[in-house]
Amino acid sequence: MRSLEKQVWTVVALAVTTMFSVPAFAEKAAEQTVESTGEAAIVAGNVEAAKQKAKQYALRDAVERVAGTFVTGISESKDWIAVRDEVSAQSGGYVSGWEPVGAPSCDAASCKVTLKVTVSKGKLRDRLDRIGLLIQKQRYPRVLLMVAEQNADSPKPSYWWNAEGGAAGPRPQVFENALMDYLNKTYVGEGKTVKTRKGDEECGSPKATKRKECWEPLPANLQFRFFDYTSLASHPLVAGLKGEKVSDDVLAKIGGLTDAEIIVYGTATAMVPKNNLKQMWNSDSLVASHASGSVRLIDIRTGAVLTTASGDGNGTAVSPDLAGNWSFQSLARSLSVKIKQGLADTWQNQESGSWVKLDVSGVSSYGDLMKFKGLLQDGITGISSVQQREFADGKAKLEVQTTASAEDIAAELSAKKLGPFSVAVMGVKPGALTLKLEK
Repeated sequence: MRSLEKQVWTVVALAVTTMFSVPAFAEKAAEQTVESTGEAAIVAGNVEAAKQKAKQYALRDAVERVAGTFVTGISESKDWIAVRDEVSAQSGGYVSGWEPVGAPSCDAASCKVTLKVTVSKGKLRDRLDRIGLLIQKQRYPRVLLMVAEQNADSPKPSYWWNAEGGAAGPRPQVFENALMDYLNKTYVGEGKTVKTRKGDEECGSPKATKRKECWEPLPANLQFRFFDYTSLASHPLVAGLKGEKVSDDVLAKIGGLTDAEIIVYGTATAMVPKNNLKQMWNSDSLVASHASGSVRLIDIRTGAVLTTASGDGNGTAVSPDLAGNWSFQSLARSLSVKIKQGLADTWQNQESGSWVKLDVSGVSSYGDLMKFKGLLQDGITGISSVQQREFADGKAKLEVQTTASAEDIAAELSAKKLGPFSVAVMGVKPGALTLKLEK
């Protein structure tokens, strides 16, 4: 089974390498220059900080747009379209140069910066190659969201996991809904036209980039699956919590009540700077909101932090709550890209070997355990190390370092004997097996 999988992925890797190959005379064409505009809210009167943020947004926007056209140009496969927005989390690494187009423009609420940005498509090519294969191999897991959210018009955070989180009980929240939405979408890039206030614009333009119409759903086999947390509200463990802060050990216990594999835990806060409140009912201006947030993704099986993500977003509307909603949308776009990037990096590290837990029963003696450990390492594909954690009363807890998945190990154990042992696979879940030895 493993050899067949290796052959399949070797073919995929060769095909990808061919798609991304460019002759030496084409290296100059591997750079693309685009004009991009970024806008950031002025927070606490700090205009310079807003200009710097706006510049960062402009650089990131330029990289996202080039990544979109680049991937669309080399493959029509939706699996490859799925990786285009991943690179924006490290946008600075793909910019080979930039220069301002005019001076920054600021009003009382925000600053705008327009740049002419040169992006290295060669670096993007290498990055997309790696991320694309990882996403295709790993697929996306089932997720439980636990994000405390405080909008601009709210005196305190709201959250679903206890009564203090809101008098109405568990309820969908703006940021959580937006994050679910953007985790399962990818940016379309240029080539699609949408209507804006200034008329028809392509998705690659600065004004249209943030339009929902410019983001399309990922293929079903690449989408995150989200656990419906309303079923947890009445559980004593959840109902007994106090406040929005939850410790890692309690998070792991909550995750154990579900079939989710990952918990996304964190906060999201939207605010309206004071200089906006004075003019928010002025018919000539809108309220500007700034949102910030951070999350960490926890592997429910092991309790390990898979990745973290933090960022901010901006929005404008006629009232603080609506402006906060729009800034949450912007924040969700930013974090969705960073989350997928972080998972891709984690998966890349796991390619060199991850750990699978084995709960083994039917071990008649310590000598048999030593023999079984040696046979595992020598006889099962991908296992490079076997660590013993516990042995008592005929039961052992082992951990194996392997490039194979738990499912692959289970399949191979079921298909053959290991020396004198027949191994019955009693349970399989990601990263863990329950086994019974028979002689």
